[in-house]
Amino acid sequence: MDEQLRELRDIIRKKSLRIGDFTLTSGKKSSYYLDCRTTTLDPRGALLIARLILQNLQKHNIEADAIGGLTMGADPIATAVAVVSGLDGRPVGSRQNRRRRSSLRAHLRTASANKHRLKM
Repeated sequence: MDEQLRELRDIIRKKSLRIGDFTLTSGKKSSYYLDCRTTTLDPRGALLIARLILQNLQKHNIEADAIGGLTMGADPIATAVAVVSGLDGRPVGSRQNRRRRSSLRAHLRTASANKHRLKM
């Protein structure tokens, strides 16, 4: 896992980290910008992210039926996890959610209360 994490860190530095003068949407200034979409859309980056997520689920004894999040940012990650888990013979489905943040939080709280299964 350490080697995969190092490789992912290198991909993030190469593809997602930009150094310079940036104005953020908040209006604040920053000397760097981190856009991890370029890493999640990179074939090797997506594979490493999926493997690391699946390893962490197993390490913490978390059984998951699906993975997902807000659309756009989470879609490539959820899809990569679904594909890699299927290839590994332990399929985890992928979900896309186009709901607004506030209704998504309420949905996740309800789903978590009903479905969350941890084996500790």
